Amino acid sequence: MIAQEPFRSVWRSVPFVAALPVLSIVQVRGAADACQGQKVANLICMAELFIDAEELVVRLRPIEKVEAVHGEVRVPKASIRSVQVLDDAIGAVHGFRVGTGIPGSVAVGTFTDRDAKTFAVVHHDTPRGILVRLEGANYDQLIVGCDHPESIAAQLR
Repeated sequence: MIAQEPFRSVWRSVPFVAALPVLSIVQVRGAADACQGQKVANLICMAELFIDAEELVVRLRPIEKVEAVHGEVRVPKASIRSVQVLDDAIGAVHGFRVGTGIPGSVAVGTFTDRDAKTFAVVHHDTPRGILVRLEGANYDQLIVGCDHPESIAAQLR
């Protein structure tokens, strides 16, 4: 805690940051583990991947919308080409990003390389995830970190 105080006081001097509530790094990092969909410090944790009528939806939580510089993603269910379980979801994300990316830790947003345009929502506390390959949609693939990727993959197949 002592090491965080000087860092916090420097950022609190920036006008737009001074108005934000103070959250410790531990609260933000451990939020997805602790909450399982409940509110923690007025932020709801973890993205949701689900089928809504004839669409596959990636619903982002408020903090993830800020990280991704994007709202929820909707693609037609008919555009799903394949679904794969990833043991290292963060390692599967590559390319130029619009969003938040910390190598080996966080990948949230749109990632573009010469092969594919990917929308990813992966945090360090959910290393496993789902890779959904798409055809005829705005994205070529979706990568979403989750705790139980096998059960989600079974529902999407």
